[in-house]
Amino acid sequence: IYHESISTKWSSQHTISRIDLANVDNYKIDTKSIKLMIPEVGDKLTFNYTSYPLFTEDFPGGISLWVYNSGMSAIPIQLRSIPNLVSIGDSVQVSLSANSWSEVIVPWSMLNSPTRIAQLTIKVLGSQDEALFLDELKLVHCSDMTTVKSGNWDDASVWSCGRVPIATDSVTIRPTDTITVLNGVSATMRLLNLLG
Repeated sequence: IYHESISTKWSSQHTISRIDLANVDNYKIDTKSIKLMIPEVGDKLTFNYTSYPLFTEDFPGGISLWVYNSGMSAIPIQLRSIPNLVSIGDSVQVSLSANSWSEVIVPWSMLNSPTRIAQLTIKVLGSQDEALFLDELKLVHCSDMTTVKSGNWDDASVWSCGRVPIATDSVTIRPTDTITVLNGVSATMRLLNLLG
């Protein structure tokens, strides 16, 4: 939906006067992010899918995005998924840690398992004098993770899903790849398959 810019398959609307959709000051992936300056309660950023309908079965991993809260305290946001443009849809609230990037992954089950999505809204539920940065907002194709190259566990480009594995993922490390598990990362071997 948003990587370096908003996808041509999505259109954006917002009620925020202090927004930069191509911010270069702080980003998680590549060189740009969305910056919400001094967010206020009720600020909304909405993405409409222009080729409705989009079926969630094609994206079984749900919704994923990276958010940086530059404030010194946690701030809540709400993600709302709307299956068509006439219904209210379902929402989930997420608390963003202070002064750090957080990966937010919302499975469809947390949004009452919609079969379609026409609109996604991010709403700020708290005010602060610092900025929020949004990056790599996407619908997730997969939850079975396979390495595509050698590298560090916390490098999203190492994994087939394009994100870092979470506790519910099934992870396969190919025999040709070497993965370094860094300090602070906990990895548990559940099943070992000998491949060749």
